Amino acid sequence: MKARLSGRPRIETVNGSSYWVQAYYTPSGQRKRVTAQSGREAKQLAKERLASELQDEAIAQGHTTFKKFAEKFIADSRNGRDGEQPLQPATIAGYESYLRNWINPQLGALPLGDINTAKMREFRDHLIARCPSRNTAKHALNLAKAIFTYAALLDAVFANPAEGVKIKLDWSAHEDLKSDRIPSEQDMAEIDEMARDLYYSDDPRIAHTYCRYYPMFLILRMTGVRISECLGLQWGDFETGYSSVTISRKVDRTRGNQSLKQRVGKTKTKNSRRTIPVPPPVRPIIAEWRLACPATKEGWVFPTKAGRPLDYNNVKNKFWKPLLRRVNSRRDEQFKPQLVDHGLHGLRHFFVSLLVREGRIKEASAFAGHSSVAFTLDQYGHLIPNDTRTMEEVTRIVSRDLIV
Repeated sequence: MKARLSGRPRIETVNGSSYWVQAYYTPSGQRKRVTAQSGREAKQLAKERLASELQDEAIAQGHTTFKKFAEKFIADSRNGRDGEQPLQPATIAGYESYLRNWINPQLGALPLGDINTAKMREFRDHLIARCPSRNTAKHALNLAKAIFTYAALLDAVFANPAEGVKIKLDWSAHEDLKSDRIPSEQDMAEIDEMARDLYYSDDPRIAHTYCRYYPMFLILRMTGVRISECLGLQWGDFETGYSSVTISRKVDRTRGNQSLKQRVGKTKTKNSRRTIPVPPPVRPIIAEWRLACPATKEGWVFPTKAGRPLDYNNVKNKFWKPLLRRVNSRRDEQFKPQLVDHGLHGLRHFFVSLLVREGRIKEASAFAGHSSVAFTLDQYGHLIPNDTRTMEEVTRIVSRDLIV
């Protein structure tokens, strides 16, 4: 960033008269000075002059409004912003959704340089009042802050007006959500039973449908992979005998007229590239599916008839939701309450929760492809046993060599 204040205000004396001087650098790198009766006034005047020059420069570059600069932010993010790796299409789509629904309606038409901290606090309060959750509001605010940070980096504004503007989450509600998103063992047992019954159904039509979806269900349920990673599997990713599977790519859901090349990408993070063991009972099911699976040039494990990877919405609407409807229909007959739909991602949460409850936190983090063990503990640490037996074991360990 070339545009900045140069040092602190200082006193200069000329012909017996003293005054305060504040120097600053313009966007082009030119050094200028302003004078005033006090150091505070000199610094404030330099900031105002600098902000004015930055706004003129932004206008000259076509960044007249927040919306215009946000478009540049998106375009640069798509190609790799400030030397970073290009963002994934799914991330870009999420940014565009937040801009379209929550940010641009409030800030889009405003001149970039006219948005100050007071306006950002007003925007923050609007988000809290209108967004469906504080979490959504926080994401929208953080994106706006990121755009202003980039604007400051490019000398489109003097400073980030959203700096220090925050949205705090309700920790108790946030913790409750961590538990609510995980299916219970009883619920999962009923889902397991229904999926198995459909796979072995005497109805040829149903059995044909679940010939593909049951192996997918087992992979999601027994390895904890993300649905995008499951849809990105190729037969070459499996070890001989299907004893393990290596995750090295993902296939995002279709958005607009995206090509297959745009949907297929690298895993979410470097830790997401991992090898996961496949439980022995699952291996024969995968082997049977390979015999029935349509052959494709790339070797997709779950292809469409056209030879492309299945789309997330296809799996959700043709497999997951019908499966839950069947489970709930059976529960109705038994006068049980309806199952909550935790989504396909609930299978991943269930897998991780099983390992955490058994104290295998490092393995849970590694097999889930989390960024760190700390993240796993933050998200699932509430599942660590806290019963009397655990308490007694802890006291035994810490007092092992104690002499009193």
